[in-house]
Amino acid sequence: VTIANNYSLKFGDANTRITGNATSDYLAFHPSTSEVMRITSTGISVTGAISASTTLAVTGTSTFSGNVLITSTAAGAGSGPVIDLYRNSAGSANGDVTGLINFHSNDSGGNKTRTSAIFTKIVDVTHGSEDSEIYITNMMAGLERNVFHISPTEITLNQDSLDLDFRVESDGNTHALFVEGSSGKVGIGEGAPSSL
Repeated sequence: VTIANNYSLKFGDANTRITGNATSDYLAFHPSTSEVMRITSTGISVTGAISASTTLAVTGTSTFSGNVLITSTAAGAGSGPVIDLYRNSAGSANGDVTGLINFHSNDSGGNKTRTSAIFTKIVDVTHGSEDSEIYITNMMAGLERNVFHISPTEITLNQDSLDLDFRVESDGNTHALFVEGSSGKVGIGEGAPSSL
C-alpha cells in the first residue's frame, strides 16, 4: 500500500491517524486530535507519559522533559525499582568512566551550569580482581570541587583541601565530631577546637 506524501492513514474518524511525510522524513501518530509521537530519521519524540509493563530499553542519547517516575509493584525480597548504568564496551580500560549523573541549573546569566555530579571509574579491569572508585563533586564559589571519593584503598572527604568543615551530629550534640577546615583542628563534642 502506497500513501501519497503528507497524507494520513485514518482509523474510524479524521482524528485517529498516522501521517507520513516523505519530504521531512517523519511519521506522526495521532490517537485523537493531538500528536503524541513522531518518528524521524534521527529519533523518536513522544509527548505525554510512556508506560512500559516490562523493560524499556533506550539506546543512544535521549532527552526527557518533565519528571521521570520509575515504579516497581513487585512483592517479596527482590530489589526494585532498579536503575542499571552499564558501560558495555569490549575495550574497557583502567580509568574509564563507567557512569555519570549530572545535576544542572541556570546561573544568574542564564548559563546552563553543572552544579553537582556523581560518577564512577574503573580502576582495574582485570577479571577477578576488578577495582572501581566513585566521586561526588559540588560547585563551590564558581568551581566544581571533589568533596567525596571512595577508592579501593580509602574513603576521602575534601580531596581538594578546601576550607571546609566536617561535622558529625549526634542526638544530643551538634558537634559530636568536628574537623575545622581552616585550621585542621579536631574537636570531640566541641564546636571550636583549640588544638590538633
